[in-house]
Amino acid sequence: MSLPTKPFPTSISLPEVTGITGPMLGSLTAALGVDRNILPGDEQIAHAWANLPRLIGRIPPQHRNETLVRMCVAVASGLFDSAINYAWNAAIVELREKVRRFGLPVVPQVIDRSFDEAALVDLKDADLLTLCLRLNLITEDGFFLLDQCRDIRNNFSAAHPTMGNLARPIRESAAFGPD
Repeated sequence: MSLPTKPFPTSISLPEVTGITGPMLGSLTAALGVDRNILPGDEQIAHAWANLPRLIGRIPPQHRNETLVRMCVAVASGLFDSAINYAWNAAIVELREKVRRFGLPVVPQVIDRSFDEAALVDLKDADLLTLCLRLNLITEDGFFLLDQCRDIRNNFSAAHPTMGNLARPIRESAAFGPD
């Protein structure tokens, strides 16, 4: 028997921003004397922005917060690497909350070592994912997906010095159009 869930709206209407951010990014890059193409193009930003309402609509209202707003601002300005970081941080906060709801006093019985709030806060993201899997708070598929997201965040986001360029693969795949 499943628990009843509270329905939430799946239709989100975001303001049109591409007409504002495109000229702003052009003026900003020109003022700094750098090529505009160091950032995603207006079409890429518009495509990502157009997909956001569908994705945000899948997020329950109680999880729509300041972090989500910051992610949207990052997308609107073409800072996709920063948007990834905001989305990841929101996921990590929720995973920590899941562990708390599970019960911090119960965790040591499962992992065979001491565990408290300080240990939860100090966990590295990879260790948090492993803990959530061991506690059955996420499925193996969820673990695999989140671990891939962690890898993307670590290698292609503003969280760490980048090992790759997220915008370049997007520009190269843009020739194939939306999926």
